[in-house]
Amino acid sequence: MVLLNLFRSILSISRSTFFTVLLTGTSVLNADVLSYFNPSYSQAKIYTSSFNTVIANDPVSLESFFNDWQGDFHPHSGANLALESSRFDLGVVLEDNYYIGYTYRHDVFIEASSDLTRLMYLTKNKLDLPLNEKFDIFLDIEGLEAQGIVFGKKFIFTPTKWGEWSFSLIGSLLYASNTQNGILSGDAKSISKNDYDFQADSYYYYTHNYLYDLDVQKVNGFGFSTHITVDYKYKDFSITLIANDILGKIYWDSLPYSYISMNSENKYYDENGYVHYNPTIHGIEKTKDYTQRLPIKLHFEGRYKVKEKYLLSMGFESMNNYIFPFSKFTYIPEKNKSYFISHEYRFDSTTIGMNYKNIDISLSADKIIDPSIVGVHLLASFHF
Repeated sequence: MVLLNLFRSILSISRSTFFTVLLTGTSVLNADVLSYFNPSYSQAKIYTSSFNTVIANDPVSLESFFNDWQGDFHPHSGANLALESSRFDLGVVLEDNYYIGYTYRHDVFIEASSDLTRLMYLTKNKLDLPLNEKFDIFLDIEGLEAQGIVFGKKFIFTPTKWGEWSFSLIGSLLYASNTQNGILSGDAKSISKNDYDFQADSYYYYTHNYLYDLDVQKVNGFGFSTHITVDYKYKDFSITLIANDILGKIYWDSLPYSYISMNSENKYYDENGYVHYNPTIHGIEKTKDYTQRLPIKLHFEGRYKVKEKYLLSMGFESMNNYIFPFSKFTYIPEKNKSYFISHEYRFDSTTIGMNYKNIDISLSADKIIDPSIVGVHLLASFHF
């Protein structure tokens, strides 16, 4: 079924990007789910490099996801998510806390109805379909691959009796090479234990068409994005707020676009009686000037120092109206050295990490064997 292949094919790009960067990159903010821009501003005259990557999937493990869903099925009770969030930053902090650098980012965010993920699992594993059951089909996809120049400044305010404040304002100019942005909706109905009919409509902007075979001319987009970071400390209490892509837009000229309807009229059966489809597709294919709005990413964390060596933290990350809450415990045995463990509750993932002088490293997963979420976070900075 073509729309089932769409779900898997788009995140397959994430897999190749994930392992390529994992082998070649360096870098990290200790995020559990999302990757952010937040360079080290601890002091001026340093080079800083950071890399974050997280790939996650609700209904099946990552190995099963890229192996035709062969494995345990554990969907989320509501909408099911599959995402990949990666970025690499390389820059320099100058006098007066100015920053300039290079950035590469690759983001995919997929939301699917629980009915669609269940239908995918049943058909991929050739399990019996419940008779005469209607499945709601919904798939929302946002994806972007871009690189560019980042510039910013951190403003440090004079401490008062009410605490210490700092504020970072960052802008970026972006050159985008790939995008996926669209919605597919419809329904399916099982008519036997191994057969079903379906119909669906799609609104779809893309640089590569994963919904059906169609060669299109390569296009690129240009745009910008803005980020802010706010830090506050009062005695043993501190907070950090990071907001990425507050005003993020990519402008595409002559971007391929399709508005199509598809149904299951054209189908055939294999030797075991299972159905296969060459869907009937009709609609509009053209190019359009399109403004892609980047979704805002938020990270909020509140910390409380217990004695001199322990920090307790709670917070959340947010994107596309989804909230990913977390809690964290940090042990600081000496200056410039710390260890931490955190737990994120939406994907049930755990992150362990350490900081030693100017190097941070942390790893995330929901379990050691056959995980559904994996993350790698690295940061390094050097004086000049």
